[in-house]
Amino acid sequence: MSEEVLDEFDLKTYNTSAAGHQRLLPVIRNCRKAILNSGDLTEKSCDIVALALQSSNSPLIDLDLSYNNLGDSGVELLCAGLMSPNCKLQRLDLSNNNLRDSGVELLCAALMSPNCKLQ
Repeated sequence: MSEEVLDEFDLKTYNTSAAGHQRLLPVIRNCRKAILNSGDLTEKSCDIVALALQSSNSPLIDLDLSYNNLGDSGVELLCAGLMSPNCKLQRLDLSNNNLRDSGVELLCAALMSPNCKLQ
């Protein structure tokens, strides 16, 4: 995979299967903005996103995960990335993901982490 930094990656522009979308997700490690909304991202997807957030050389600062039905388990995985000292994320959209109280509590804890740079 090329190490070229992309300004924006929008998963919806790729007309492929869910498995194809999974194979494309590692690209976000080399993007400033990733639009992964209105998809059917899975728990594995959240793990891939969290790994990108934890990567020391990832330029990712803007992430849209809205309308994905990630639920609490997906957000729990995502929080590991948000709390990483390598995470550079400044904007995150998690709207319409069916979070319950436990998922919101996990997210609040991650947002309070001294490593979290979300504004």
